[in-house]
Amino acid sequence: MMEYFGVTIKELREKRGFQIKEVYSGVVGRSTAFRFERGTTSISTKKLLEVLYNIGIYSMDEFLFFHQKRINEPSKDLDKYLAQLMHKEGLNIKSKKHDQVLGFYEEFKNSKKKEEKFLAYAAHFDYLTNQEENMGKNIPIAQILNEFQFEWGYIENYLLEIESWSFRELDWFPFLSSCFHKENRPLLLARFKKNFKELRDYYENWERHYINNLINYLMNSVYMGYYDELEKDISEIDKHFEMYSELQWGLSQRCRILYIKIIIAGKERRMDMIRKNYEQLSKISNVLPKNNELMDFYLEDSLRKVKEIFPDLDVAKILK
Repeated sequence: MMEYFGVTIKELREKRGFQIKEVYSGVVGRSTAFRFERGTTSISTKKLLEVLYNIGIYSMDEFLFFHQKRINEPSKDLDKYLAQLMHKEGLNIKSKKHDQVLGFYEEFKNSKKKEEKFLAYAAHFDYLTNQEENMGKNIPIAQILNEFQFEWGYIENYLLEIESWSFRELDWFPFLSSCFHKENRPLLLARFKKNFKELRDYYENWERHYINNLINYLMNSVYMGYYDELEKDISEIDKHFEMYSELQWGLSQRCRILYIKIIIAGKERRMDMIRKNYEQLSKISNVLPKNNELMDFYLEDSLRKVKEIFPDLDVAKILK
């Protein structure tokens, strides 16, 4: 069966934009690589793991998922689920202390492996946007990031070059979306949706994961001032909430959706919808403990954004 793995690896390699020499150099010879990808020979398990690493797959479980999907056979290894998947490592980078994040960046920022460099730059983005000293001084993120435009361009191009995304790219996409040029955002968002939906069977509570990522993307759109992106995707989110009642339980998601809807209503000069969504957000705020900084932010910033869109709008009068 090992030889048939090569056919799957070829498909994944080509979809992710890797050349033969990038994947097999130092692992097996060129002729062996060609024969392996044609399905006429096999390689050792150790070498297979090296090849998988070189195309950005760090787990046999994840590879077997793609392989079984390609040959349309039910996988027998999915019971281990997300615990051993490579994207868990990608997520852990974000949760480490800042000095560890910076250490990860320094170690891999000059790597010759595309996926390692991508993760290094992603970790650096996280480090820069979450430094307490910058947050305390309220320095605009754009100003903080300006010095490293090459890295953010690399992240964007990396995602543009590969059609088939792994869990790593899917997990990082919403968080990194403020790096993207406006003209590339629709293509990247469509690619995110396509790949996330293709992996539907691999997620428990898929709808919750999908909606949460989509909301994170829209929150970044708000931050960047790309208000024209909001309406279409908020409609898709509403449809999911109607179809899956369990999503209504996500209070934090609901607050962010109302925050976005207030801004959409401001863009459309819909005074009635500004009032309706703001009242719903206020009701949620009233049942939560007082001095909730996040809720205060949603309430205050939504109106601030509306005022920025239309300076002549009397927001206070609308809310009476």
